[in-house]
Amino acid sequence: MIAVIGLTLMGFNSIRIIGFLPISDIVFFGLAALLWLLMLTGRVSRLSPPSLRTSSARLLVATIVLLVLASVSSLRSWYPAESMSVVLRLGYLTILWFWMMRCISVDRRAIALLIRGWRWGVLISCGAAIAANAGLLALGRSNPENRQTAWFFHPNDLAGYIAVAIPLFLFAAPRAVTATSRFANLWWLATVGVSVFALSTTGSLSATVGAAAGVAAASVALVLTRRHTRATVHPIKAMAVATIAVVGLAVLFNSDVPVAERLTRYEEGDSAVAGSVEMRGALNERVVNQFDELLLVGNGLDIKAQDDLRGSESGIHNMYVKTLYEAGFIAALALLAMLVVVLQQAWKLMINMRDTDVHLDVVAVFGSAVTGMTFALFQPMTVQRYFWMPFAVIQCFWVVRRAELRAQTRMAAGHGAGGRPATPRSSATRIER
Repeated sequence: MIAVIGLTLMGFNSIRIIGFLPISDIVFFGLAALLWLLMLTGRVSRLSPPSLRTSSARLLVATIVLLVLASVSSLRSWYPAESMSVVLRLGYLTILWFWMMRCISVDRRAIALLIRGWRWGVLISCGAAIAANAGLLALGRSNPENRQTAWFFHPNDLAGYIAVAIPLFLFAAPRAVTATSRFANLWWLATVGVSVFALSTTGSLSATVGAAAGVAAASVALVLTRRHTRATVHPIKAMAVATIAVVGLAVLFNSDVPVAERLTRYEEGDSAVAGSVEMRGALNERVVNQFDELLLVGNGLDIKAQDDLRGSESGIHNMYVKTLYEAGFIAALALLAMLVVVLQQAWKLMINMRDTDVHLDVVAVFGSAVTGMTFALFQPMTVQRYFWMPFAVIQCFWVVRRAELRAQTRMAAGHGAGGRPATPRSSATRIER
């Protein structure tokens, strides 16, 4: 329950309790302390097995390489202490936070609760953004384009937070027992509509592209990994949903919401919007041209590290290029390796769990991960919790599925609860570290 509260509060990013820590981080630090206390006192019956709490070997190696090289790069920084604080934040997310999520992933119900907490947090921010856009609520940071920020410091941060969760709403994750009821269908339409409209109030074109890429990737994955059975969706229902979607998007992009206005301005060659795109491309090109100077270490992760590069108030917006510049080429490869390893886990899970009731949940979270990775091409999100959230949930499913397969192996071998755990091989795939 503590983790669910922490995830629900994840959108309150600008509310700081101890100076620089978001309220959600305070909750998760409390969870970490509780987990350690339970382990010290031996009360671990409600936690996942010890052997499943550890990270994948490949993921752990890639994480260590990234953190070590980022730390070394901090020594070249103008402000080493500030740069190291960013490294510590990244280490907290990719090691401690992931570990906590794996510890509490005892079964599918626990993961469903985590996803619901995630969804509710996003819906709260969506409601706040819509209310502020309508003038009903004075919230967020004012800007000339009336782009909504809710409890974030920048519209793109709110946009990324919402966009990463769009596949969850579209694929109705987590699946509920009453998923076929009329109320569930209405709730599904409402959550999809609210999240898409809230995303449009942020004015982020790149987040919209990221959400579209994530939904497309999840749809392809669903087709490729599901069992080929006769469709159960009534054709009239499918046509009605498609019609509502087309009409809704048409109305949305012909309205005066920030994303429609920015898209129109970009098509018309507006200097502010088009210039921002050109500046980002120019900065990326300058970093690539310095590739030979960034093979081993970078220039540090503090806010001043890009001063010599940019010559303006704009910084590097591509997360991968930013990592290359700040931590070096090998660190950037390590970051990519981390993401690829978890995506590979997601793909194996989708195949291995295609006959289970959570297959669509894994597909949705996979789409969320792709959304984040696509949006990262336009926005640096290395230390944003919403970026790492789908990767954490994929590991939660990984832990639960491995535990299920070990239990099945013991039962099949006739060893009972005291048998030696083993992971069965499948003709389709193996769940392994």
